[in-house]
Parts: sequence; structure tokens; C-alpha cells
Amino acid sequence: MAIYISEDYAAGPRVAYQCPSCGLCVLDAYSYEKVETLRTFWGKPLRDIHVAFVCCSVCGRVCPVPIRLEALRTISAPELTRLVGNGANLGEKALALIALTLSWVPMVGLMVTISLMVLRYMHYGPATRGWPMWINRFALFISLVTGALFMAVWFYVVVIRGESMELSTS
Repeated sequence: MAIYISEDYAAGPRVAYQCPSCGLCVLDAYSYEKVETLRTFWGKPLRDIHVAFVCCSVCGRVCPVPIRLEALRTISAPELTRLVGNGANLGEKALALIALTLSWVPMVGLMVTISLMVLRYMHYGPATRGWPMWINRFALFISLVTGALFMAVWFYVVVIRGESMELSTS
């Protein structure tokens, strides 16, 4: 099963907030919403991820906001400044794909997936949004399932049947 991502954009209202990059209080920043749809290869949608963004009209920095686009119309400038977070960059996307690839290896995948999730949380913080967050969670689920299956087979072979798992060199 292959997974691909389709993106749609919707324009939002003009908002006021303090830009974290240039430090100015921007009164007419642009806002828009990106809808990322995770789809199977044959087009069936798996999950829609809605991420709202505000774009500084002075320096041009684009920052994600963890609320829906409709809520931006009623939020005040200090509340919006507090909610502005960091977006998923290329490094975070690459780490999510590495975690998904290595999650199929029983114990190595579990260690790599958990360490990448901790590294992602420590470096980017909890405000990061987008598809890498969901890919990391899916990779953690796969690594837990493959680890449990590996341990079940090991328990059956070693404990129940009493066979040794050593390699013979004859």
C-alpha cells in the first residue's frame, strides 16, 4: 500500500500579531489554511490534516498556528502571538521517513522511532504540525507491532519448544 499526500489551500482573513522573526507588531498579516490529505495509491483518503498559517507582511516569515482558519477571525493579537509555532522543515520530514522505513526492523525500529520522536520533540517542540507528526506515530505503531510479533516468535521457539537459536557451523 503506497501513501501519497495531496495539498489544498484556502485563503483566510487578515490578522494582527507580533512576528517572532522580525519582532514587529504586524497589523495586516496574511493567513491561509493548508489541508494535507494522506491518500492510498488508489486515491482513498486516510486522514485530513488542517494547518493554518500566518505570513508576516514585513519579513515574509510563514508560521503555523494550531487553530482552524475560522477561529482566526475572532482571536486577539496577543493570543495569536502566543499560539504561533514552528513548521515542519526538511530535516523533520526526512526524520519521519527514516523512522517509517526502519520501523519494520523489530527492535532497531522501535529504538530509532522513539529516539527520533524524542529528538523531534526536544528540537522542534510540541507546536510542530503537519504530516511528519502522523507518520512518526504510525511508525511507532508499526515498530511496536513488529517488536511484539518478534518477541512472540522468540518466546514460542525458545521457551515453549525449548530449541536453541544458535547458528550451527557444520
